[in-house]
Amino acid sequence: MWGDAEQVCEEWGGYLASVSSAFENAHVASYAKTVLKTSVYWLGGSTYLAQDNPYYNWTWTDGANMTYNRWARNQLCVIYDDCCLIQNSTDQYCYNLVPPSTTPWPGNCPDGWAYFNKTQKCYAPVTEDGGTLLADFNYTRNWCINNFGADLVSIHSQEENQWLVEFLNKQDIGASWIGLYNPRVTGKWEWTDGTPVDFTSWGDSEPAPNTYCTFLIMNDYPEDNEYKYKWYAQDLDELTAGVCELPAKGNTQPTRKPTTPPFSNKCDLTWEYYDLTKKCYKNMVFDETFDQCRASCQQVEADLPTIHSVEENELLINFIVLSADNEVGLNTWIGLYSPNLDGNFKWIDGSPLNFTSWAAGEPQTLTYSALLNTQGSARGKWTTLASDYLVGCLCAKNSY
Repeated sequence: MWGDAEQVCEEWGGYLASVSSAFENAHVASYAKTVLKTSVYWLGGSTYLAQDNPYYNWTWTDGANMTYNRWARNQLCVIYDDCCLIQNSTDQYCYNLVPPSTTPWPGNCPDGWAYFNKTQKCYAPVTEDGGTLLADFNYTRNWCINNFGADLVSIHSQEENQWLVEFLNKQDIGASWIGLYNPRVTGKWEWTDGTPVDFTSWGDSEPAPNTYCTFLIMNDYPEDNEYKYKWYAQDLDELTAGVCELPAKGNTQPTRKPTTPPFSNKCDLTWEYYDLTKKCYKNMVFDETFDQCRASCQQVEADLPTIHSVEENELLINFIVLSADNEVGLNTWIGLYSPNLDGNFKWIDGSPLNFTSWAAGEPQTLTYSALLNTQGSARGKWTTLASDYLVGCLCAKNSY
């Protein structure tokens, strides 16, 4: 157990490991894998409830503040539980020590939050330096989580939808992220807080295919604005405002998704299954050369990914951006190579090259390998690159 591990470290004059950067996270994971021969191990993170703060906080047992984190998706419950931290490869999970807290918020809502009696919840726009913060979906959601133990808003009725629009109009916010997302890019939309999708207000021809997240239109101008109150699907790197949601005083904390790591019976633990390809994927969250990346994949009985349609290309882009660290892994090796350095490329698994997404001027000759770009004007395009460059590493393998 976590307490036993921490005690052993203290007996040796130390603490369980703390992690303060993406580089350090990668180093710890690499050390555990190569020296300890394990991919699952305790870290020194734990939650506590500060006496002068109504919200749970994370800290390291060596006394350092948790200024960097690499939480796995759906680990929002850690805000509400007394937990300690387990790491699997480079994904961090919460391990419950006690049942969830049901401590109500002080007052009806925290200072500066608006209360809606129909939902008995509190709402606040995402702000920074006194102004509205425009950020991508993941950053906005993390702001709600890290600052208040909140989540992006979920909406379950037309009345709630309209109230939210009027509330945010008063903040001069014309569009806002809401917590509706498409985590596997399969068209199965979910609320980030785990509540059921029992109401929608999609705009015409929405949700758009191969999109990940949703924003709500609030604009009042013109008065007959046909987009007002409607939801529109977007890529998660769009920059827009956001709104957080909390339960009000007297309500227990909302039901969260399980704190165990997400698991599909079609894939190993920490791998993500996509029905479109019938394969499992894992972002290794390391910058590696082409050969290093392929070796890392083969160590876990996988290989570099192959892509055979525009839908698969878009799926991998969204998965990479979702699972990659902010500092590494955004442009990623794919399993396309030119064995004779003549510009003729083929897939490493021998499958047909029946789809390509080359950038202008590509493929280049005298280059061996190719990568998938996930950001900026080159998003979705493939570019050739010398195989000794360090870029992100994504692995794929067949499902069970």
